[in-house]
Amino acid sequence: MTAIYAHRGCTLNALENTLEAFTAAVELGCDGVELDVHRTSDGAIVVHHDAQLADGRAITDTLCADLPPLVPTLEEVLEVLGNLGCNVELKVDPQDPGFDPTDAFAAAVLGVVEQAGATSRVIYSSFHRPTIERVVALDPGVAVGWLLNPGMDLAEVVPSARDAGFSAIHPFVWSVTREALDLAHAAGLEINTWTVNGPDDLKLMVELGVDCIITDRPDWGLLAVKMESFGP
Repeated sequence: MTAIYAHRGCTLNALENTLEAFTAAVELGCDGVELDVHRTSDGAIVVHHDAQLADGRAITDTLCADLPPLVPTLEEVLEVLGNLGCNVELKVDPQDPGFDPTDAFAAAVLGVVEQAGATSRVIYSSFHRPTIERVVALDPGVAVGWLLNPGMDLAEVVPSARDAGFSAIHPFVWSVTREALDLAHAAGLEINTWTVNGPDDLKLMVELGVDCIITDRPDWGLLAVKMESFGP
């Protein structure tokens, strides 16, 4: 059955990537959440989408204690989620402040998850392939998903993802086809698609049988799995 993951938490009535949004996802009955992590100047792993705060400060140059109160640590979020699944996206971009080409960031994220006892319910993902390759190298037993930009051909990347030891491919919704899905599954890879918000797209992804849908409308996603009517 297709799992429904709330994109940055359930943001229907809460700010994204906040404890309130993640609590709302739990209360809604989601299978899991997707979130983004960065590292502070003192080594804390915190949940925030952009590398910089709204006031322009780079997270990598800021102490955890000096972050806005709404920015939670990954440890706090994992505690709130209980047994829910969690897609932890490691935000790594060579253009961002504090870019670290070593495996220190990946190792720190793995450490937080392990300390929280959440390894079995976390999948690590990133658009930056070297980062998830480092995750695999650090712990070949964890689940890892390769985030793909829109327009990438799934059929072409399946062999590479399989050979790299990844667990899943995370394509943009419009890249998913029946043929690509079958090819990925045959290679032992899950397809976890983002960010699926339209009613027709949600229904189609469920009908195709993708493994996970990451969505800003988890309420509609849960209804799509139940094959109930919904949408505007």
